[in-house]
Amino acid sequence: MSEAIETKNTDPRVKEAENYTAAGTNYSKLGKYSEAYNSFEKAKSLYEQIGDKENTAMELRYMGFIKDTMGNSATAISHYKESKAIFEELGNQKEACESAYRLAASLYKESREEESLNEYRYAAKDPEQTSNVFNNLGFLLMEKGELDEAEENFLKAEKSYKEEEENLSLIKNNIGIISYLKGNYEKAEKALEEAAAIKTLKNDRTIQHILLVNGEKETADKYFCYDDVLTITGILLNEAAAKSALGKHEEACACVAEALNFDGAMQYVNLPAAWIYLAAGNKERAVSLFKKSMDSGKDKEKIEQIILGINPYAFKKVERNEPCPCGSGKKFKKCHGR
Repeated sequence: MSEAIETKNTDPRVKEAENYTAAGTNYSKLGKYSEAYNSFEKAKSLYEQIGDKENTAMELRYMGFIKDTMGNSATAISHYKESKAIFEELGNQKEACESAYRLAASLYKESREEESLNEYRYAAKDPEQTSNVFNNLGFLLMEKGELDEAEENFLKAEKSYKEEEENLSLIKNNIGIISYLKGNYEKAEKALEEAAAIKTLKNDRTIQHILLVNGEKETADKYFCYDDVLTITGILLNEAAAKSALGKHEEACACVAEALNFDGAMQYVNLPAAWIYLAAGNKERAVSLFKKSMDSGKDKEKIEQIILGINPYAFKKVERNEPCPCGSGKKFKKCHGR
């Protein structure tokens, strides 16, 4: 959290409020969030009594941060909105943009995507914003299919990135996804290789888009969004998609194998991995992964039809040593049972 706005007010309540703010910051660092919230709230009340609107708005933002951390996004939204409104009233656009950024993130948590998008747009009015603002704005624009504007914001995120933000791999991942969706597979591959190199040893989880190399009609899904992705795994799956689109199937499968090694127990890995193996001609492995992807219950009928298109006998109960029902004369295990 940033420092409270300085004030020249000599009222003794100012020092008391500053002490509450310092206490709130310390409690927050210790994970004592209820105590932190109460401290910031007391500081806010004192600043309100004094008539110091700027510090009142700052304390409201701190309170919103604590409520967000505690999982109470609804209350956080209320605090951030009030903070933003006060900064707007005072003509402090920079701080209003910062409150809008926090507000946007909370709105997204509450599945209020359109409102979140509007607040990210507002926050991005500050050209000195953190890369997170531009990256998150690009993410939401990509969800809406506004690829050009999304790419523009991802590039702004890359340009404004500072080392302490530690999100460069996700920015490059998103640049790679946009490049892929726009058909520039070489650029996508380069960006995703760079992203993978950055995140190799990281174990954090994020919300990510995962590319799907499906060879179906134009209406087929090109990607899906999952909210519990091991960062490096998502990047590797996307890198595999770019390599597959370039016909580098062996390299693509190597990326998928590495992704499965990192997070193969998680459901999100199976569907994109299946498409990669299918594109490489490994139908047996593809069918196995498609079947695993059905366990989530999502698009189960659609995936079943994909499997049957690959192997019409995939769901038939046939003993492995029995004749294959396709009439080839081979044993099932040597034919469609592979």
